[in-house]
Amino acid sequence: GRLTLVVTYDNGRLTKIVTRGNGHIGTNITHLTQAISGIPMEIAAKGHVVIRGEAVISYDDFERYVMESGEDYANPRNLASGSLTLKDTDEVKARHIQWIPFTLVYTEDDIPSWGERMNWLDAQGFTTVERKAISNPDEISVEGCIAAFTHEVTSKQNPYPVDGLVVC
Repeated sequence: GRLTLVVTYDNGRLTKIVTRGNGHIGTNITHLTQAISGIPMEIAAKGHVVIRGEAVISYDDFERYVMESGEDYANPRNLASGSLTLKDTDEVKARHIQWIPFTLVYTEDDIPSWGERMNWLDAQGFTTVERKAISNPDEISVEGCIAAFTHEVTSKQNPYPVDGLVVC
């Protein structure tokens, strides 16, 4: 399951962070802005911008937190999820949550493809989801791309837990 946060900017300023909740109604956690890495207070783009991304904790930070706190969490996602219900920003900050955008939901600019939208987010200063463009996609090149990402995740070269959805 994903721990998705929807982040909104208006005229270049962060205005809202909402958990996706059940897909419809989420919880407003804008008060935790300072505690979550990867969500800038301001971006260059003016107008209305809506971005969807994943709140994650790396395996290393998860293991360190569990060891130091003595608390028991099944996995990094559960720790991240529990953290976002807290009121104390310092307590949340200590858990090293990183927000990684994976979709530009809305911008007033006309950007047709997902790849270009992700590049636009990179240009705004976000650290977006890792991805790879395949110039001539066929079964072999796509399977090779998936195998490479799978190896990164299973060997923990990729520091974050992954859902298994890979966009190549």
